[in-house]
Amino acid sequence: MVILRPLMLALALAILVTSSAQAADPAGDPLPAANWHSDVDAAFRLSKATGRPLVLFFTADKCSYCMLMKRQTLTNPQVQTALERSFVPVYVHVGKNELLTEKLGIRSFPTTLIVSPQAKIQDVINGYLAPKDFQHRLATSLQPSTTR
Repeated sequence: MVILRPLMLALALAILVTSSAQAADPAGDPLPAANWHSDVDAAFRLSKATGRPLVLFFTADKCSYCMLMKRQTLTNPQVQTALERSFVPVYVHVGKNELLTEKLGIRSFPTTLIVSPQAKIQDVINGYLAPKDFQHRLATSLQPSTTR
């Protein structure tokens, strides 16, 4: 699990706000769903305005587990509904966001970060998760931290 100090996270999010992810990865793979953001700056502003946490999905080229996550988990109707109702999902391709990926300490793919509107990491999901397990992690991240 990646553990970041608050100052390091604030710095990384400042970089996040000044860099934007692309709408599709270089291989032409589309966003998992229409409601996913490719502009990290706009997504972070929306997160702060709505009080909904960011879900940052970090992906890389030729990553079989990234593809599996996109095709099975992120396109699952229940997962999409949960993301649309309670989160601001952001697609982050490592090739287009190397500095952000480095500053956040992302070393394996896929990695999904759930980040509060106050820039606090609520959960780090390393690797592939099946739809039901991913939904559970999303729901758990919305609970007060004293219950986790």
